[in-house]
Amino acid sequence: MRNHLSQVITLLLDFGCAYDSSNNMEESCYHRAAKHGYFDFFKSMLNSGVELTTSLDKEQNSLLHLIVKYSPQRYIDLLPYFEREAKNIDKLCLMAKLENNLKQTPLTLALVTYQSLKKEEQSKEVIVFLVDRLQSDLKESFIVDNEKKETCVDFAAKYCTHEIHDFLKTRSSLDKKDLALESSKQN
Repeated sequence: MRNHLSQVITLLLDFGCAYDSSNNMEESCYHRAAKHGYFDFFKSMLNSGVELTTSLDKEQNSLLHLIVKYSPQRYIDLLPYFEREAKNIDKLCLMAKLENNLKQTPLTLALVTYQSLKKEEQSKEVIVFLVDRLQSDLKESFIVDNEKKETCVDFAAKYCTHEIHDFLKTRSSLDKKDLALESSKQN
């Protein structure tokens, strides 16, 4: 299946298809693939050399917002594809710092999404990647239920696994220099 997708993508690109164009919701083909879980298409796009988009949809969601919102369990499948090129990681680092219309970063959106998942469905690897590799800000508070602000650590204590909460608690006590050093040791 992937081979056929790659062939179709290559054919479209050869005929001048603009992969970075968007629909009336300002969604690119990557946005649509992330939103609907078409990860084989996503992987084929990356394999075909189509660059990740940093564009935002009408709700100011980046590609990373949509992936963690709609497919947090499958996000891990994409990590090897993202990490093939440094420019992909650079773009994802940029996306990790952006807030959507609801003032959610991809990390805070992932935690809010985890609130509705069973604990065994929550993936620590996604959170580790967002925090360690993409350097998402843990100290930032975000609005929960349109009223009160909570930190990522406090929110995780209520709705996430102990493993995720402990990880976030440990990382929030480190400053950025320590975090970068810790991340480089793991890679």
